[in-house]
Amino acid sequence: MVAQTPQAEARIAELWVFPVKGCQGLKVEKWPLTPTGFKWDRHWCIVDMTGNRQPEREYISARKLPKLCTIQVDFVKKGNETMLRLCAASMMPLEIPTDWEPYLQNEEIEARCSGFSTTDPNSTGWELGS
Repeated sequence: MVAQTPQAEARIAELWVFPVKGCQGLKVEKWPLTPTGFKWDRHWCIVDMTGNRQPEREYISARKLPKLCTIQVDFVKKGNETMLRLCAASMMPLEIPTDWEPYLQNEEIEARCSGFSTTDPNSTGWELGS
């Protein structure tokens, strides 16, 4: 006779997504799942492009800058577009498109995806688009 392993029951008590690394998350009832995880989860990060506070082009973590944890994140609809909105105390909200199309159609907007590896000391960085 083969002993049967008891089956554990799992239940999700809360579901959170964190669109911007280090900033506040969003508690959601349901959320789209992609092949790489939850849609837009840790999709963005704050980067010091000039090297004023952190090494140039390195993402800023909440461990390095705890004030990031005070930035509220939300998604809002503007017509047919979904915008990522960041709100911080005493600052105007910042809204950026979540789709690449608006960046491709407007020469005045520059979108970059760049940074250095935080685990590879020999990293020369990477950059995609502009």
